[in-house]
Amino acid sequence: QIACDEFGLHFLFTAYDDQAKKIDAGLAGAGSYEMYFSPGENQPHICFLPDMSSGALHMWNSNYDTDRWHRLDSGAKEKNLRSEHAFTGDGYRFYMFLTWEKFYDKLPEGNETWLFENIHWSRFGGNTWNGLESLHSRSTWGRLAFDISDSQMIKIKKRIAFAALQAYKKEKHVGHTYAGCIEMSDLNDPVFYKEVVKPLIAKLDTFIPLVKEDMDEKTVNQLFDDGIIRNWFEIKFIIGELRRNYLMDKLAE
Repeated sequence: QIACDEFGLHFLFTAYDDQAKKIDAGLAGAGSYEMYFSPGENQPHICFLPDMSSGALHMWNSNYDTDRWHRLDSGAKEKNLRSEHAFTGDGYRFYMFLTWEKFYDKLPEGNETWLFENIHWSRFGGNTWNGLESLHSRSTWGRLAFDISDSQMIKIKKRIAFAALQAYKKEKHVGHTYAGCIEMSDLNDPVFYKEVVKPLIAKLDTFIPLVKEDMDEKTVNQLFDDGIIRNWFEIKFIIGELRRNYLMDKLAE
């Protein structure tokens, strides 16, 4: 069963096994799931590998962190991913939750679909939802179709806006990319900070007052359409690119 709400995507898998009690006691094995998930065509994918005997979630990201893609971590500090595992009288269930935040620029608007497949490697063999011609074969993945109204999408985007602002504020205060330490440090480049970084931060800061609990649809769409959400989330990468261009120009002088 798969559903979504303003917070993210919910996956619930139910497997039936007459040895559930033995598995729970560690006397038999339940195998594992092997999931492939991608938020749309031509996007990197994530492989989730939850162990059905213990519930431990392992994973593999197919791409590095960039300003277009952010990896998920199965560790306790990853707030964008949660999972639970429980035994029932006749089997076991596995629940997984993904927030929209990691996919803020890939939201399924219109008729867009996302790609998904799950294989259960069990004592009974490998079973899939859609069927695979080969492992990692994206051509045979299933598709997740969404039914999200305009008003529901605004709720999703509003929560993303809250998260983007918090990420931006955190980077400003604890990051080492452009915080005050750069402005004051003789070991860095105060000219670059003053000429390039400071004007950008001043511009992005002007949008902070727009983020309110009761902000309207127009404001939410403005934050997305004007690229503010992207700039807040990706400020570290944006500053890095500006720094590279700045140094290239200096070298060319």
